[in-house]
Amino acid sequence: MTPDKFRPQRKALGKKIAELRIERDMTQTDLAYFSGLSQESISLWERGLATPHLFNYIILCQALKCSLEEMVKDIEF
Repeated sequence: MTPDKFRPQRKALGKKIAELRIERDMTQTDLAYFSGLSQESISLWERGLATPHLFNYIILCQALKCSLEEMVKDIEF
Protein backbone atom coordinates (compact mmCIF):
# COMPACT_ATOMS: atom_id res chain seq x y z
CA MET A 1 0.00 0.00 0.00
CA THR A 2 1.31 3.46 -0.92
CA PRO A 3 1.75 5.91 1.95
CA ASP A 4 -0.72 8.80 1.96
CA LYS A 5 1.55 11.79 1.36
CA PHE A 6 -1.31 14.30 1.82
CA ARG A 7 -2.52 13.02 5.18
CA PRO A 8 -0.77 15.80 7.18
CA GLN A 9 -2.44 18.45 5.01
CA ARG A 10 -5.86 16.77 5.34
CA LYS A 11 -5.48 16.65 9.12
CA ALA A 12 -4.38 20.30 9.26
CA LEU A 13 -7.26 21.43 7.05
CA GLY A 14 -9.71 19.43 9.13
CA LYS A 15 -8.35 20.97 12.31
CA LYS A 16 -8.78 24.45 10.80
CA ILE A 17 -12.40 23.74 9.82
CA ALA A 18 -13.09 22.59 13.38
CA GLU A 19 -11.31 25.63 14.88
CA LEU A 20 -13.30 28.08 12.75
CA ARG A 21 -16.54 26.28 13.57
CA ILE A 22 -15.85 26.25 17.32
CA GLU A 23 -14.77 29.93 17.28
CA ARG A 24 -18.22 30.70 15.89
CA ASP A 25 -19.90 28.63 18.61
CA MET A 26 -21.29 26.14 16.07
CA THR A 27 -21.73 22.39 16.30
CA GLN A 28 -21.13 20.13 13.33
CA THR A 29 -24.90 19.87 13.05
CA ASP A 30 -25.20 23.68 12.95
CA LEU A 31 -22.55 23.91 10.25
CA ALA A 32 -24.29 21.19 8.26
CA TYR A 33 -27.59 23.05 8.52
CA PHE A 34 -26.17 26.45 7.50
CA SER A 35 -24.03 25.03 4.70
CA GLY A 36 -26.45 22.44 3.32
CA LEU A 37 -23.68 19.83 3.59
CA SER A 38 -23.99 16.61 5.57
CA GLN A 39 -22.82 16.37 9.16
CA GLU A 40 -21.14 13.10 8.22
CA SER A 41 -19.00 14.86 5.59
CA ILE A 42 -18.05 17.62 8.03
CA SER A 43 -17.03 14.98 10.57
CA LEU A 44 -14.86 13.17 8.00
CA TRP A 45 -13.20 16.43 6.95
CA GLU A 46 -12.54 17.56 10.52
CA ARG A 47 -10.95 14.20 11.36
CA GLY A 48 -8.73 14.39 8.28
CA LEU A 49 -10.24 11.27 6.73
CA ALA A 50 -11.44 13.09 3.61
CA THR A 51 -10.97 16.46 1.93
CA PRO A 52 -13.76 18.71 0.64
CA HIS A 53 -13.88 19.58 -3.03
CA LEU A 54 -13.17 23.23 -3.84
CA PHE A 55 -16.87 24.00 -4.25
CA ASN A 56 -17.53 22.65 -0.75
CA TYR A 57 -14.69 24.80 0.66
CA ILE A 58 -16.48 27.84 -0.76
CA ILE A 59 -19.75 26.72 0.84
CA LEU A 60 -17.99 26.14 4.18
CA CYS A 61 -16.39 29.58 4.02
CA GLN A 62 -19.77 31.20 3.38
CA ALA A 63 -21.35 29.34 6.30
CA LEU A 64 -18.41 30.15 8.58
CA LYS A 65 -18.21 33.75 7.33
CA CYS A 66 -14.51 33.50 6.53
CA SER A 67 -12.36 33.74 3.43
CA LEU A 68 -10.84 30.75 1.69
CA GLU A 69 -7.46 32.36 2.39
CA GLU A 70 -8.23 32.42 6.13
CA MET A 71 -9.10 28.73 6.01
CA VAL A 72 -5.92 27.57 4.25
CA LYS A 73 -3.30 30.25 5.03
CA ASP A 74 -1.34 28.25 7.64
CA ILE A 75 -1.35 24.91 5.79
CA GLU A 76 1.96 23.86 4.25
CA PHE A 77 1.66 21.92 1.01
